[in-house]
Amino acid sequence: MEPKKKYIVPVKKDSGKKFEWGDIVELGGNVMYLNDGRPVMSETWGIDGYTLITYFLSIVDLENHSKYEIIQYLNEQGLKITPLSNRSTEIMAFKDANGNDCWSLTVTVGEPEDD
Repeated sequence: MEPKKKYIVPVKKDSGKKFEWGDIVELGGNVMYLNDGRPVMSETWGIDGYTLITYFLSIVDLENHSKYEIIQYLNEQGLKITPLSNRSTEIMAFKDANGNDCWSLTVTVGEPEDD
């Protein structure tokens, strides 16, 4: 029997950037483990009335996956992602604070309420 692969828990960098287009409010974060043992760090945050969740995960074995394949993989592994629309998700590759290759998937889960 092949041992489970070990995936890193992404370590977020503090970019030190100041955003001039709105105030970001961090609402919370968590590390969870998918069915295959891969850790995913999540961060819930808000800006200008929008609520977003960003998922950070190791890129290992997912190097050539599209945004939609990543979402499908996460759903199959027990993390249910339901964006408001196809345009409300963004994905990008990045290096975490320890130099590990990772994916960052941001999903818009709430919009500003109309007054």
